[in-house]
Amino acid sequence: MKANTSMMTRQLSSGPVRKYGTKKATPPAAEDAKQLTCVPRRVVAYVGRLHKDTTEDALMDFLSGVKLSNLKCRKLSPKEGKKYETAAFMVSCDACTREAFHNEANWPEGCELRDWYFKPKDNNARSNSTTHNGSYIQIIDIVSLNMHGFNSSWLHLKELCNSYDIIFVQEHWLMESHPASLFR
Repeated sequence: MKANTSMMTRQLSSGPVRKYGTKKATPPAAEDAKQLTCVPRRVVAYVGRLHKDTTEDALMDFLSGVKLSNLKCRKLSPKEGKKYETAAFMVSCDACTREAFHNEANWPEGCELRDWYFKPKDNNARSNSTTHNGSYIQIIDIVSLNMHGFNSSWLHLKELCNSYDIIFVQEHWLMESHPASLFR
């Protein structure tokens, strides 16, 4: 049993497993709705420091010579009360053309190109969340407490409850006969 526990720990410490299928699937025909297909991954970037009169069509025309699959472009509007002397865009394409997309030679001289940062939609998201490779990651704080008896350490346990998401408790020395009110 101990070997399995350490194996699980090694797996968890290396991060989440993420794999992508490689078997080709064809789009479903109208009469065969059971066919399985996936939506292609996209590369999304912020493109800024362009002339303020630049339009979506002008940027699309500029990039038309670059072989970018399923290119999309949206001009960003300044937030309320802000005014900028440059134009910025959200530009995306299929991930299969990532290298051409990130090639500096394919973009106007002096423009800024950087990965798009997606903020979590949850307004109540904790401050210890982050993104990694475009994915939202929630960081979980875990602690283990050896109480040496509930009565001697319950105040410390109560403090830990305010700081940690998961608390492993050992040696609390409580029995089923103890009242449930102790846990409130």
